[in-house]
Amino acid sequence: MALRDTTLRHPYLAARVRAFLDGATVEAQWTGFATEADFQAYVDSYALPALMLTASLLAPDPDAGPDDPYVRGCRALIEGLQRTDFLADLAEDAADGRIGIPEDELVRHGLKFEDLRGRSEAAVPALERLVHEQADLAEATLPEGRTLPALVAAEHRPFLDALIAVQELRLRAVRREGGRLIRRGANPSVLGGLGILARQYRRARAARRRTR
Repeated sequence: MALRDTTLRHPYLAARVRAFLDGATVEAQWTGFATEADFQAYVDSYALPALMLTASLLAPDPDAGPDDPYVRGCRALIEGLQRTDFLADLAEDAADGRIGIPEDELVRHGLKFEDLRGRSEAAVPALERLVHEQADLAEATLPEGRTLPALVAAEHRPFLDALIAVQELRLRAVRREGGRLIRRGANPSVLGGLGILARQYRRARAARRRTR
């Protein structure tokens, strides 16, 4: 009923919901990636449609296609978010039998999946280099992601700025852990996260007062 009511209020969401449901099987069947191209296909088929369920509510043109600047910014942001998630959750995912780093990248660094699942200390130096390379790729998406706040109504900008700032905080945590991600996750600073939320909350309140 909630979904029906939402799509009645926002008809453009019906297409977004269908895209997400079409991609849900990709997530359900996901066991890892052979190549970077496979990772990119996962982002396009599942991660981006999942983000657009909510992001389209803030969009200047909710029906915009993939070439729209807002959608491109969302695509860049979710690629970085997803790559960061896979790095931060590396130890947990390996224990579950799948990881989000493409297999050909493991091979290029002389690593095997069993090294990660077994938490081999010998693998830490190579994993350190791999983690920083993957973090560089995640960080490379941020410039386009940072265009998003300027594209939406002023009332939505604090939320998007907070989302991007938290992503940057998580990425710093991933870099800090580096090869130690083989043993534990990467947790961003709680105080840092609370500081971001507090600043953007004050900003949003100030903006609301100005519009009264």
